[in-house]
Amino acid sequence: MSLEFINESYDGTISLPETESRELKGARLLLKHREPSAALMLVIHSLNKNSTSVSAMSLLVETQIRMGHRDLAIKAQEIKVFQTDNFEDLVTLGELYYLNGQDELASDCFEQALAKMIYSSEALFKVYRYMGNILLKEGDIDSAEEFFSKAFSINPKSDILQVNFGTLAVQVGNLEFAQEKFKEALFLNPKNDKAWTGLGLVYHAKGDHFLAIANLENSFEINSRNRTTVQLLSSWYVQEGKLQSAIEVVEVYMRYFEDDKEMALFQVNLLCQTNQFLAALMELERLLLWDPKNEEYLRLYNEVQVYL
Repeated sequence: MSLEFINESYDGTISLPETESRELKGARLLLKHREPSAALMLVIHSLNKNSTSVSAMSLLVETQIRMGHRDLAIKAQEIKVFQTDNFEDLVTLGELYYLNGQDELASDCFEQALAKMIYSSEALFKVYRYMGNILLKEGDIDSAEEFFSKAFSINPKSDILQVNFGTLAVQVGNLEFAQEKFKEALFLNPKNDKAWTGLGLVYHAKGDHFLAIANLENSFEINSRNRTTVQLLSSWYVQEGKLQSAIEVVEVYMRYFEDDKEMALFQVNLLCQTNQFLAALMELERLLLWDPKNEEYLRLYNEVQVYL
């Protein structure tokens, strides 16, 4: 779906407080019942009527996120920030940039949000936590810990923040403290898939591969869309010679993220290793539909064809 119609029709004016249309009410109901594709059609219909609707733009962002279209969600949120220029929308845009691996843009958004100094404890908590994550990835451990501590002062009962502290501890090699933090996160929320993954990494680092895989399996059962979990679990299955288990894990993940080319190629490799050449060829044909001139896909397609 293209968002060009929104960009072309938006004239820089801001909508007055709006009464939610029948289309948007229907879209919310469809989202509640996990039907984002149908909800998206109603949102687009609403935006065609009123391209400056902030409520419709919010729902557009949400539907794109639910459908796994993070790039389109970012484009929609960028337009919404242009419309509102408020603290919460800047934080949401920064969060989307961060989750998409665009740390520099995320950091800029969070700094703009902080400059506005509009106090919202929930949004401020997110800013501090994401800034901590960005600094942690950059290797600035002390500054990351400082931001995590600021977030902790706002919400000391956050299971997500305990995962952040655990990840920081892993980076500095303090496995015992990391294990304690991941377990604390699970005490607060047993459904935190990232805590199970973190705990699995700690056990793996300690050489306990059985517990490592068991924790990753728990994480995958909770959230099969967690890319880190899928990467680790499938690679550990491969190390143990459980290639079919690895294939099944990646297959479930690919149902949600068909455009993840790196994981798709990994799946092709696994299928070839297990002599499932027809399945591998079908996956390559799907990739070629996305990118018909890709030399790597064409080369692999020709190589796999030989075995049929």
